[in-house]
Amino acid sequence: MKKMYKKFLPAALSVSMIFSMALNVSTYNVEAAATDPLQLEANSASANTGLTSKGMYTNLYNTEDSVFGDAIYAAANGSSSATGTKNSPLDLASAIQKAAEKDNAVILLKAGTYSLNSQLTIGTDNNGTSNAYKILKACKGAKVILDFSGESYNMSDTSVNNRGIQLNGNYWYIEGITIYGAADNGMMVSGSHNVIERCSFDSNRDTGLQISRYSSAVTNFADWPSYNYIINCTSKNNCDPATYENADGFASKLTCGDGNVFDGCISHNNSDDGWDLFAKTATGPIGVVTIRNCIAMRNGITEDGTTESSCDGNGFKLGGSGVGTPHVITNCLAIENLHNGFTDNNNPSAISVVNCTAFNNNTSGTKNNFSLYRCKDAYAANCISYTTNNTSDKFVNLSGDHLVFYNSSKWYKVTDLQVMNTGSSASRGTAISTGITAVDFTNATIPTVGTDFDTLWRNTDGTINTKGVAMISSSSNYATFSTDGGAIGARLSSNIASTELTINSSSSVSDASDTDTDTDNSNETTEEVLTGSNVQNFTESGLNSDFFTISGNLATNKGTVTYQDLTLTTALKLESSTSISFTTSSVSTLTLVFNADCNKNVKIDGTKLSINNGVLEMELSTGKHTISKADAVNLYYISVVN
Repeated sequence: MKKMYKKFLPAALSVSMIFSMALNVSTYNVEAAATDPLQLEANSASANTGLTSKGMYTNLYNTEDSVFGDAIYAAANGSSSATGTKNSPLDLASAIQKAAEKDNAVILLKAGTYSLNSQLTIGTDNNGTSNAYKILKACKGAKVILDFSGESYNMSDTSVNNRGIQLNGNYWYIEGITIYGAADNGMMVSGSHNVIERCSFDSNRDTGLQISRYSSAVTNFADWPSYNYIINCTSKNNCDPATYENADGFASKLTCGDGNVFDGCISHNNSDDGWDLFAKTATGPIGVVTIRNCIAMRNGITEDGTTESSCDGNGFKLGGSGVGTPHVITNCLAIENLHNGFTDNNNPSAISVVNCTAFNNNTSGTKNNFSLYRCKDAYAANCISYTTNNTSDKFVNLSGDHLVFYNSSKWYKVTDLQVMNTGSSASRGTAISTGITAVDFTNATIPTVGTDFDTLWRNTDGTINTKGVAMISSSSNYATFSTDGGAIGARLSSNIASTELTINSSSSVSDASDTDTDTDNSNETTEEVLTGSNVQNFTESGLNSDFFTISGNLATNKGTVTYQDLTLTTALKLESSTSISFTTSSVSTLTLVFNADCNKNVKIDGTKLSINNGVLEMELSTGKHTISKADAVNLYYISVVN
């Protein structure tokens, strides 16, 4: 065994070094110094051993709008002739143009569905800097949908189809936006040093979010998009009607540079692959892509059952065309994908797959959970395969350490570093009578198709928590089987300390890096109240308030509402007898939160106003104000910020 270590351990270490340099956060208990201008700050102490690949979020996530001075406001009903203030919002295209003319620009999107029939382009002349990112984000608590379904779709020549957002600029931070129905990619990231956080990509007619060059004229590898961070995003139901084999959830392929990272993302029910890192001989190798703390689920078939024989249906596709790049996949979960859970896809390089779980993939019955047999000098460790349909695994010409898998109608385990060749019984490890079964998981039941996984499986900071689904149970024999003495396979729960990624902006955003973060949101109702804020959370405070005078009836059977970091279960019923009054000492912003699907009306100071997808936000003048019934609705939360 000593000879084996001498032969293979250096290869594994070189992969770890590549990981550290490309990601800035090592998986092997090293907080590497950042080589990218983005600086990482841990909100809690690093683990002492083993897997320290953590969830990630930014210092700008869920930030109060008030910290962004001189912001440009846009709205679904905004106008190109508006001034861009909160009370005179621009349309989004005009807001992006105004941002191009302004250093340190911040665009805040008011709640609503923006009906768009053409592509929005952030040009190469519209850049932030490492010290002052440009920002495009939803107002805090606002539900913002960019609906591009009005774009025409050309079946015969898909190259002419418009995308949703084409991001050619550098140093942009984009957060809290749903991009729906684009005729091509929901978002194409072609610039560098951009951060996309807590965005959703739904039902676009090509890949939800793709990282690739914007033009075939950009032939220099150094000019390809690099060091982009895609954090805690979700991509689903993307499907290309022309072929059904191009619309992935996420892709970093064909022409992308070094240092692109996906962290905490969920890709499910896309017509092609969950992730696609395809390369081709015409353009050569792409840069190293890192995927960590991510889930690929049920790809190859959309939620409405759409699938075709051309749908590739892989969870994580890690290459293509025999063109090699040593990508790094860590702490990821592939569930019930049509074909392979994890596949090298003919990537001959030393890819690294660590602490990953392949859970009942190959629903078509023709592929594998793990299909890693064309990648040479690769490294697979702490990985498990679970199957109820006798799906086999392939590990060939790589170094394997602490694996449990199924091959040739038998279960095997590997308990030390060794050469893997599942084509030979002598190089499969030790045969065992029973492999991974349902009882080894805290919960082996996957929620049904149509579940809102972006809500169900996330902590309050946006990181992933499957609530025990597909996670090894503490009572399992494999709970301490990993190389670090911990559980084998993916670990996606509330007890993984997340890491803060600091985005420099021109605004003075409070630094929360020295505050411990509890990422379990199962019963949290703790609210963040800034100076100058008055909040009424009916779940927490009932009718009691020092600021609001409230008369009415509470109800606990009107449903559960998630708003910001809160789970709201108690509502004030707005009836004829209900009254709320309060007095502001300066110009203030009023926010009211109702059931998420509420689009009815409420009266503010006697004037009937419309609720938009469960939220109403407006500016109030100084003086006394009232809230009363227009329609019968349920009010869960009030905020007045001056």
